[in-house]
Amino acid sequence: MPDTTLRDYLALTPLIWSSPSTLVGDAIPTKGVLYQRLVQPLLLAALNVDPPIGSAGLAGAIVRETLLAGGQACRPLVAREGLSAVLVEPAVKLLQDKGADIRFSQELREFGSAADRINELKFGEETITLAPSDVVVLAVPPRSAASLLPD
Repeated sequence: MPDTTLRDYLALTPLIWSSPSTLVGDAIPTKGVLYQRLVQPLLLAALNVDPPIGSAGLAGAIVRETLLAGGQACRPLVAREGLSAVLVEPAVKLLQDKGADIRFSQELREFGSAADRINELKFGEETITLAPSDVVVLAVPPRSAASLLPD
């Protein structure tokens, strides 16, 4: 990488042996040219979270299996038609076959709860009351999950 030194790369070595409970930001420096141009975009894409708060153990596996494995291991694979047909659609079908009520394009604003149990889903004007046997699957990015479930 232009404008980097061997020292920049050596600073990544703690990732190689990090435990899954260690955060990336606690294991390596999260600044500098190498981090900004290579490490941050790579880990953001692979971990799907802001790298400093991602698992250093998982990041270490990514570094071992890509950067340390050479150029051939660093070629991106892109799903030309998207991943919906192989991931999302089969999951939705399975849930619907089991009786799930799936709703798209509705923003969940908050949960209603009592006695440490979610008993309502609030979508702006609409509130859905849940039965004791109902199960809620929250499939949102981490930031949205944190705003819905701050505790």
